[in-house]
Amino acid sequence: MNGLFAVLKGPVTMFDVGGNIGGYTEILTTQCRNRQLTYAIHVFEPTRSCFAALTKTFSSDPCVLLNNVGVSDAPGETEIFYDAEQSGFASLYQRDLSSVNVTMAHKERIGLVRLDHYIEQHAIKHIDLLKIDIEGHELAAFRGLGAYLRPDFIGAIQFEYGGANLDSGTTLRQIYSLLEGAGFIITKIMKKGLEVRPYAIRHENYQYANFVAVSPSLLPALR
Repeated sequence: MNGLFAVLKGPVTMFDVGGNIGGYTEILTTQCRNRQLTYAIHVFEPTRSCFAALTKTFSSDPCVLLNNVGVSDAPGETEIFYDAEQSGFASLYQRDLSSVNVTMAHKERIGLVRLDHYIEQHAIKHIDLLKIDIEGHELAAFRGLGAYLRPDFIGAIQFEYGGANLDSGTTLRQIYSLLEGAGFIITKIMKKGLEVRPYAIRHENYQYANFVAVSPSLLPALR
């Protein structure tokens, strides 16, 4: 992330999809302020308790735009499941987490939007960083970008892969196919930075990992 902020000149536009209680958004705002960058951060969080926490933290910052909805490939409504309020396990899928003694016993009704519709409604011209962490629903969110899923419109996409993909029935291969087909280069976040990581079957292990799909023009500055 430091490499990305080092090359950004502002104004900066970022999306935090799956905002939870705002930890990632706080990192983004701190980075922007430290570098004196003008910014707009669009945060998407569908659950009531997490959105209340976001509102409490960011209501005084006009540069953080809070949206109490989830993101998918079709607008509408659905249910989200979770074990406890403000849980990081909250998912659109009724996950089987019995192996870690977690029960998704709670649910609530939420709204969903497509990101391409949101982009057009808000006249967004470019996204510098798109972070998506929505517990197995990432592939649908990517598809919801429509024609905006391209490296000249989005500089970098950070996303998570792991056990939630098993519950949603989506694979790392599907994500690679979509993002590489759109022109992005996929890297994995490692201790020393980003490592270009071509797909291999052995990576389809459902072990939690974070990846960044990068615009080819940005890659040299980020490695």
